[in-house]
Amino acid sequence: MLKSLNIEQVIVSGIFYGILDISKGNIKTEMFLNNVYKKYVEYVLSNLSLSIKEVNSKFNLKKKDKDIFFILEEPLVSRYFASFDINIVLELFYKNSIEQLVKRKMSTAGSENGEVLYELENIILSIQNLLKEIKNNNKEKESLSNSYKRHLLESRKASLESEIEGLAGMSTGFSSLDRITRGFKKEYIIVAGRPSMGKTALSLDFIVDSIFKGKNIFFCSVEMPKEHILARLIAKIDKSLSLGETMYADNYETSLPKIDRALEIIEQSNFEIEDFSDISGVKKMHHIESAAREYIKRHGSLDLAIVDYIQLLSPEDIRMSENQALTNISARFSGLVKETDATWMVLSQLSRDLEKRIDKRPMNSDLRGSGSLEQDADLIIFPYRDSIYLERDLKEKLTKSPDNAQLAEQLNNLRESEFEYADIIISKHRNGPLGDVKVEFCKKNASYLNPGEMDLDGLDDF
Repeated sequence: MLKSLNIEQVIVSGIFYGILDISKGNIKTEMFLNNVYKKYVEYVLSNLSLSIKEVNSKFNLKKKDKDIFFILEEPLVSRYFASFDINIVLELFYKNSIEQLVKRKMSTAGSENGEVLYELENIILSIQNLLKEIKNNNKEKESLSNSYKRHLLESRKASLESEIEGLAGMSTGFSSLDRITRGFKKEYIIVAGRPSMGKTALSLDFIVDSIFKGKNIFFCSVEMPKEHILARLIAKIDKSLSLGETMYADNYETSLPKIDRALEIIEQSNFEIEDFSDISGVKKMHHIESAAREYIKRHGSLDLAIVDYIQLLSPEDIRMSENQALTNISARFSGLVKETDATWMVLSQLSRDLEKRIDKRPMNSDLRGSGSLEQDADLIIFPYRDSIYLERDLKEKLTKSPDNAQLAEQLNNLRESEFEYADIIISKHRNGPLGDVKVEFCKKNASYLNPGEMDLDGLDDF
């Protein structure tokens, strides 16, 4: 409907054409980040006794500010407001204002200007109260039509902001996968695989693009210490770095400046790691729930939470069997999606029985521990690299025939290759199609890539 869904511009254009009553919408200048929009809203609020046409005639609206047109075309705005209930539009605007104000607050947090932070906190609180009023009103009188249109507007917002047509959530970072999933929405996702298949690697690949876009991402590491997660992530942010350099300090003098630049990107983002690997004793679900709530208190919202991995979480009640415990934990992850209004990506092991099959490609029934994982998940993703089983097969054959030069050469070529073909398998998709996405796997930095993504000639320009 709009070429670029700038919700501030939509609201201001609605005020300009008299479609939106600025006083009834509880709209304040502090809700806008664009200074031109802010000046116009301030002017309108200071002249409420005048008609909107009189206000507009006294305010120069035809100018540009940094090449941004001040208002949209009237037919476009009229259609927009005719399509959506005004409360739905205001709800989206309030949410956008809070998100932007929280970012300002976090960027100002290191300064000594306490008054600015106090003022921002008060503005955020007032907007949150307005959101609560809309939600309370909607509970009583919202029609099925408006409920659906709210969903439609949120979905369209994701598509237009990302500039990827059809996207309804956060981009996966893989163009072919985006076409199947429409992006990661507010859902419960399971990423599963056998050891060394690259579950953690793929989950980190999913978030690199989102870190650059300022998304709120929370990684719960139950298995690995945070330093190992950071080492893997740095090698994905700057793909010219190898895991040897980020994990073991190979080529320290030349790689350190690149590592520092990648660390600066991470430090300036809203990406956080909660390290549960060093908790002595059991790691339970309530640890993750508490950590997620604390993250939301700090940042105002959560876009994506990743948990690595579910089978390492202990039952709340020691009398529970493994099946009962995983059933309980899985249900709570499903509940967290609704509570936090975020995507929850949970990594999972697969059963060893898979190894007994001739065809090693995973299926939903291979999920280890509980059928509830398959039942509860909205989306199930399997990273799969056939080369792992091919290498194992060649080694076994070479053990039996150590003088076979052809086998030795095949094994050596496989081990020395920097790239290999891989698949991202969508085996369950509650709201869309299934399918396999062909990708590449780069051994150097343990990254899944879009085919042809790794341009080695340009990597030094990072």
